[in-house]
Order: sequence, then structure tokens, then C-alpha cells
Amino acid sequence: MCRNGISPILRCAVWTTNVIRTANPEQNRHLTDEYGTLKNIRAVDHGWETALKQVFPHPSDEKSAVVPDMGIGKEALEAAMEGATPRGRKAMKQVLCTVQHVLGVEYCPMLPDVAAVLLNCMPESYAYATIREMIDCPGTYLNLSRIDHYAWCKAFSDILKRFYPQTFSDMESIGATSPDGLDPICKRFFVGLLQRKVSVLGNGCLERW
Repeated sequence: MCRNGISPILRCAVWTTNVIRTANPEQNRHLTDEYGTLKNIRAVDHGWETALKQVFPHPSDEKSAVVPDMGIGKEALEAAMEGATPRGRKAMKQVLCTVQHVLGVEYCPMLPDVAAVLLNCMPESYAYATIREMIDCPGTYLNLSRIDHYAWCKAFSDILKRFYPQTFSDMESIGATSPDGLDPICKRFFVGLLQRKVSVLGNGCLERW
């Protein structure tokens, strides 16, 4: 198991329960852990199917739908889906469109990359449920407005200036510490540092994607 990496189903359970535990700190831990058990699959799947029908009441609706870029632009969205199979692209479209139309999220630069990573090791229903919990815990996982995004940029700039003054000075000299300079960096924060297959730490979990 160590050689092959953590199985997708186990990673799905661990990631989902960790997010839900963080988003609902007052909830009994036993109830939180149930989200990662097999007996909860039916409830998660039912919630997903209900949400999906609201967005795509007819099969033709999905074909004509456009994948929302969540504020990162079409080029970056394509980069987030680079290497995806047709099935993977369909899953991304379903999840992002449902988040936009059912949860009302129009701007969330990190969401396409987060959705892509989640979909590597869990079905669409669990990816949607996990993202929904992230969104219900504002400020912890995702920025959901331009104001939040630029606040994150400013916080990053302040931390960089305090702990890495030379790096800050170098970036400041080329205008990279300004809001406009940090905007593209923080929209896909550190995404390019690791390949996706490394970030999900497992062999075979890319087969769905």
C-alpha cells in the first residue's frame, strides 16, 4: 500500500472529513467521521443528483453549458484542465457549473484547481460536497470575492516583507508586490510548483481524470 500510495477511496474519506471537521468545529466528531463512511454515500449522491438536475434539467443543457472560469480567465482554466480526459472535463464542467448556479459562487480563483485535485480521487458527488463545505467556511479555504482575493494578496505581501525582506525588495523593484503584481500569483497560488500527480500522492488515481 505504501508503494502504491493511499487508495483514492481512503483519501476521499480523509479529505472530506477533515474539511467538514474544520468547517463545523462545534459538530460531534462521531457525526463528522460518518461523512467518510460507506453508509453516507447514498445521502451524498442524492444531494449531488438533486443539485445537478437544478442546473441541467435536460441532457442538452449540459452540452451547451460553458465552464465558468471563476475569475482566472479562459487560458488559466484550460491550464487547470490540462491533460484531462473527456470524462474529466465533463466532471469539471458539472462541478463548477453546479457550484456557480446552486451555491451562487461567481468568483473563486482557486476553485478550478481545487476541483481538479479533488476529482482525481473522489467522484463528482463528494467533490461537490467537499467544496460546498469549504465555501460554507469563508476565509479558511477559498476567497469568494475580489475583496477577499486582494486581502490575501496584501497579507502575503506583508508576510513576505517581514520574513523575507530581500525577496520582497527584489519583487518590489519589478512591481510584483503591488496588488496588480500579486493578483496573477495568488490566483493560482503555487499551482506550478508540483505536478498534479505528485500533489495527490498516489498511483492510479489519475485514471478517472
